[in-house]
Amino acid sequence: MLLAFCLVSSATMVLNSTVNTAQSTWPEALCAKAKKANQTRSEVVPNQVSDQQGRGSDIYALILRSADPKELTQAQEEMLRQYHAGFARDIKRAEALIDQGSSAEGRLLLEGRLAAFPWEGLTAIRLADAHFQLEQNQAAYDLLAPRATSYAAEGLLLRASLAAARRGEVYPGQRQYCLDRILPQDWAEMKGALLESSVPSENTPRSVELLSSLAIALSESSVREPHVLYHLANVLRIDPTNPLASWRIGDIHLRNRRYADAARSYERAQSRARGPMVTIVKRQLEIAKYLRDN
Repeated sequence: MLLAFCLVSSATMVLNSTVNTAQSTWPEALCAKAKKANQTRSEVVPNQVSDQQGRGSDIYALILRSADPKELTQAQEEMLRQYHAGFARDIKRAEALIDQGSSAEGRLLLEGRLAAFPWEGLTAIRLADAHFQLEQNQAAYDLLAPRATSYAAEGLLLRASLAAARRGEVYPGQRQYCLDRILPQDWAEMKGALLESSVPSENTPRSVELLSSLAIALSESSVREPHVLYHLANVLRIDPTNPLASWRIGDIHLRNRRYADAARSYERAQSRARGPMVTIVKRQLEIAKYLRDN
C-alpha cells in the first residue's frame, strides 16, 4: 500500500506570475493558477485518474483495491506484479540515462510512461529532473504545476517550487515549505545557526530558487549523486560560497576519494560557517587534507 501511495500523484492545476500575494497559499495557489491557465487555453487536463482510459485506469483501480489482497484474483495480482516490475525497471533505466548525461533519452522514456500512467508521482519527479538538466524550465513548470496539491509528494512539491521560482513566481508559504525541509528534524537544535549562514532572508524568486534546490539536494542526499550534485551546483551558481552546499559537495568528493576537491569545498564552506558547522567542517577539512597529502 505504501508503494501505491508513493506512485499516485494528483493531476490538478494552478495561478499568476511574480511574487503573488493572493490569499491562497502554497501549493494550492500554484495549482489554481495552472488550472486557470489550462482552462483559458481550453486544454483538457485530467483531474482524477477516473478520467484516464484503458490500461492506466485498470491498473490504478487494482492499486486502490490492493489494500485488501482478498479483493484481487490471481490474474489481477499477476497484472499488478508486472506493473510494479515494469515501473521499477523503467524508473531505474531513466535515472541511469539522466545521471549519465543522456537526459533527452531518459526524458523520452519517462514521457512515454507518464502518458500511459499519468498518476505516477515518481515518474513526474524524474521527468522534471530531466527537464531541469536540459534547461527546459517551462516544460518542468507545465508538468509540475498541475500536480502541486497539498497531498503531492515532497519531492514533487520542491521541484514545483524550483520551476515556479525560475518563472519569477513566489507564493505565500512557499519559502517556509522549503525551509522546513532543508535539514532533518533531529538537527533541530543546530538548524538556526546552520540556516543563518546559508539561507537568504529575502522572499524573492532567486532566493526561493536557491532554497528549493538546497532542500532537494539535502533531503535526497543519500541517493543519486549526479542529481544531488546538479541541485548543489545550482545553489552555488546563485551563491558561490554557500556553506551548506559547499559542505555537502565536500562530503560527496570525500566519499569518492577526490580529496583535493573535497578540501577546496570544505575551505569554501569554512569561510562562512557558523555555529556547530564550524567544528564539523574543520574536522572534515583536516581529514580531506590528510588524505590528500598522504
